[in-house]
Amino acid sequence: MTKFSRRGLLAGAGTVVTGVVAGCLDDAAVGTGESEPGNGDDTDETDSSPLAGAVTADAVVDYPEFVDGVTVSDDGRQIELADPKLEFSLSAVVEGTETGGDGLRVSRDLGSEVPTAYIAPEIGDDGVTYHVFANEAFVDHADWEVVTIEDNAITDERAASFTELQAGVSHLARESTADIDSLVVVDGGRDALERSDSEETAVGIRQLDGDTVPATPQVAFDIDHGTDSDPVVEITHASGDTLEGDHVAVDVDGERIEDPFDVETVAAGETATLEDVPAGAALRVLYEANGETAVLTSTTVRR
Repeated sequence: MTKFSRRGLLAGAGTVVTGVVAGCLDDAAVGTGESEPGNGDDTDETDSSPLAGAVTADAVVDYPEFVDGVTVSDDGRQIELADPKLEFSLSAVVEGTETGGDGLRVSRDLGSEVPTAYIAPEIGDDGVTYHVFANEAFVDHADWEVVTIEDNAITDERAASFTELQAGVSHLARESTADIDSLVVVDGGRDALERSDSEETAVGIRQLDGDTVPATPQVAFDIDHGTDSDPVVEITHASGDTLEGDHVAVDVDGERIEDPFDVETVAAGETATLEDVPAGAALRVLYEANGETAVLTSTTVRR
């Protein structure tokens, strides 16, 4: 199980702009329309936003189209800026565990009923602006806080005040001008990040230091919990990234099942069948690569 280290605090790890600028949450926030009242944030929302067309009619964040000099990986979670040259990785955490499953997603495609958000960094003359795009399910999921971290210490915490950009898609922006390591949108704010036993839920962005860390695959699973008379659990790859079969495992109450799909490539439609799974069992689908283990989805078997 991969949890974020306190250095990478919640995969919301922010961005250090090498030798130039870095991310810091200050008093400025740029968006469209007016900020929500009572959020405790001195935002500066304007109607003349440069974000017109930043999200398509199909609720897909049109990034890097609205920012020049950006390369994005196929899964959308690795971002490279050309000038200055920076690399970022986006991640999601549900209850303290990295995930790409049904609980929370990081994706440019916001047209989902699953809480989904995407953070797009933009370099300007004065620093970095982090554009956070989110669907309605994400905005309603929690009382989100935006937290920045420098040298493993929290430097600022603000209520996340989203402004509707278009039907079903909201946006907030944070301009950054100091040496910040992390930017996190987190349920529970500072307290959630500082407690060693915290089971935080968050999305965030971090700059990669040297070697690129592979992003957690984004996969949605359909899980049939079976019945008392037929305690067979079926896990079906419903949509998302294709997985290498021998990198997938399932944990059932601490008992590990290797390569449960028994195929070379796990794509949409492939099903893993687990027999004699008792009601109440804790089930997790795991993905392992380069010595790291990520939880793709987790559930409790209910009948």
